[in-house]
Amino acid sequence: MKLPYKTFKKQADRTAQALGLVNVTTKRQEKNGTIIYHDPIASTKTQSVSYGIYSSGMVRRITVHNNGWGRTRDMYQLNRTRSTDGSSAGFVQRTERILANQMEQIGILSNRAIHFREYLVKL
Repeated sequence: MKLPYKTFKKQADRTAQALGLVNVTTKRQEKNGTIIYHDPIASTKTQSVSYGIYSSGMVRRITVHNNGWGRTRDMYQLNRTRSTDGSSAGFVQRTERILANQMEQIGILSNRAIHFREYLVKL
């Protein structure tokens, strides 16, 4: 069941606030149905970490690295994937994205944000 955007945004904001994420969505992104959260806990002097929830069902981690030569931006898909066998069509394996519903998007965001912070602590 798809929730109205405002209801979904309120639930996502509550979850993000509990995790310490800051909503940095621009008016243009909001118009497109995208929500961007900055993670000040995982961000460092040389790396900025944000998470994006998109109306297409995708959830991505966005990292911006500031190194001596400039800035690089990487986007990582956080949605689950599955492999399918397409040997009859002439190829061995293909990976498809499993699009998440709105509640799964919030779950993916919170789960991956917590695990990424734990990963950074281990470094």
